[in-house]
Amino acid sequence: MRRRAALVVVCVLALTAAGCSDSKYRYVVNSTENISFRVPRSWTVYSLPTGAQDRISPDSPDDVELLWSSGFDADPNPAREHLDAMTDYGRVTVEHPVGVASVYQIQGTYNQRVSLTAARTVPLGVDPLFVSDDVRSLVEIIDYQPVTNFRGLQGTRVVFNLRSTSDSPWSTYDMLTLVDQGRFRMYTFTVGCLGPCFESSRRQLTEIATSWRFEQ
Repeated sequence: MRRRAALVVVCVLALTAAGCSDSKYRYVVNSTENISFRVPRSWTVYSLPTGAQDRISPDSPDDVELLWSSGFDADPNPAREHLDAMTDYGRVTVEHPVGVASVYQIQGTYNQRVSLTAARTVPLGVDPLFVSDDVRSLVEIIDYQPVTNFRGLQGTRVVFNLRSTSDSPWSTYDMLTLVDQGRFRMYTFTVGCLGPCFESSRRQLTEIATSWRFEQ
């Protein structure tokens, strides 16, 4: 079942006039779910498909539904395909930052048993904090911050390197995952690109990642 998509509003009145007057950035807002974040105005923003998420909860697919998802691409020649690796559990190998912000409805068995570890696997199919010994060399943790009782949300923000094989180049991600079982919601925000790209844009990407807001 598909929920009606919330409108993506750029620089809505709910945001401060000072923020809206900043011509360098645009605000992406889901007014129904009360979340927002900002990206440079020159980046392209996409509305992504929603619906049931069998891959997250294969045993009870009706328990997880993607209510809203927005992608963004910094490439001067943007293409929806640049986001495919991030939305299809692949590895981002683009040379310009891309990202995805999503809101999930979680209910039933999944909501009862969801953990922070499970939430961290949702964006990319792997929990960078807990990987098996045979793939440990494919993950490097750069930074980790727990999020505890942020307006009822629990979760983590992790910055990490990830590669598919020992011979593959590193991709770097800044990933936020939050759960609110009481409101039956899970929120994810991920931005990433190849390692050198991320390193050269790290200050900007950190500002983007930390711009994510939830207002009750």
